[in-house]
Amino acid sequence: MKTIVLANHKGGCAKTTVALNVAATLASSGSRVLALDLDPQGNLSAAFGVDLEELEETRRTTLRLMLDEKGDYSEYTTQVRPRLDMIPCCLDDEAEAVILAADSRELLLKEKLEPAQENYDYCVIDTLPSLGIPTLNALAASDLTIVPINTGLFALLVIKQLLPKVTRISLKFSPDMQVMALSTKFTV
Repeated sequence: MKTIVLANHKGGCAKTTVALNVAATLASSGSRVLALDLDPQGNLSAAFGVDLEELEETRRTTLRLMLDEKGDYSEYTTQVRPRLDMIPCCLDDEAEAVILAADSRELLLKEKLEPAQENYDYCVIDTLPSLGIPTLNALAASDLTIVPINTGLFALLVIKQLLPKVTRISLKFSPDMQVMALSTKFTV
């Protein structure tokens, strides 16, 4: 399973839109895809039709999977399209606080996804606009990190902050990771 992570700690740069389209396109072309929403706003989950209010009650989210000692990812998946399963996310302050205190917290997600390797061709992870622990977990599991950017001044300044962090995580946890920037906004 190849893991594609969409990451940028700037909001509004189209991480979720790109994640949605990459996951849907890979699945429609015949690949088996697992989409993970790591953003507590739950926009990727909502885009795939997940009821966020119901999810807040059941708490079968990506953040809760990271804390589940059994670590059975399949109990958290929902089929949202043919060949496309998802592990959704929603607001959960309690889970985020526990993750911050966990041992080896940068590897929680990578370890939980290990059993999924044989069941999927791709895993597409949408991250929150932050360089916090959930995003670091996604980067530690990444084979390809896509950094969606627009070409505004503030967006370009953010890249200077993001790339050194991505490099450190890559060297430590995912040495074969490739990183690419994707311009998501064009002006004429």
